[in-house]
Amino acid sequence: MSSTTVATAVIDLAHDLRSIDDAAEYDLHAPTLLAALLPADELIWARVDFNAGTATVRGASSGDEARASGLARYGQTHQGVRSFERSPDDRSPRRMSDVATQAEWHGTALYNELYRPFGHAYQLGLLTHMGMRGVGSGWTFTRSSQDFTDREMEIAGRILPVLIALEGSRAALSERASVTMKPRELILLSHLAGGLTARAIGWRMGISERTVRKHLGALYVTLECNDRLVAVQRARDLGLLPR
Repeated sequence: MSSTTVATAVIDLAHDLRSIDDAAEYDLHAPTLLAALLPADELIWARVDFNAGTATVRGASSGDEARASGLARYGQTHQGVRSFERSPDDRSPRRMSDVATQAEWHGTALYNELYRPFGHAYQLGLLTHMGMRGVGSGWTFTRSSQDFTDREMEIAGRILPVLIALEGSRAALSERASVTMKPRELILLSHLAGGLTARAIGWRMGISERTVRKHLGALYVTLECNDRLVAVQRARDLGLLPR
């Protein structure tokens, strides 16, 4: 596959994934779309919080709950995970063969419990989010018969920014859906973004300065902040205000 063909395929992938609005539909179709560009026997998306001992998995052939339970227990011993934790500023895709020998990988409890039954000897990880140490999410591609080639690693590197952007966008949409605002609050927000004082906002909206401050207090609670500048930025991040 030429560089031009890959670039076009990645653009098509981004368009196709972005067009899926429903979360369940995204979980269903994203692995198929990704596998068309980077073939694998199995693709799963996982979010882990090793500090809390929890994990969420989507797309596992052995059942999401079983794979999540295994990741929560053994995931922090995963050589790929440890590689990302050692170099948090380097999100480049990782093959298991880049960070461990086959003997080391196959000797782990994680491999023997979750991957050996399916013959998944080779693995490629794409980290899409990393929060505090021990918290993150990403995609795992696994194969039974052959490792991922250097050319496929280049393709993975082109796919990664698409997945990072989409995950951030989906998280923002999900968060936005949980924030409910009345039309008057949105008007107040727009005045706040314009730099107007509480008195000026009251004059524009035909209410008292005291009422404006009362509404601002409720707004700060909704946006989980206590400062007008932070409130405006958070509203923009959630798509409630234009940037």
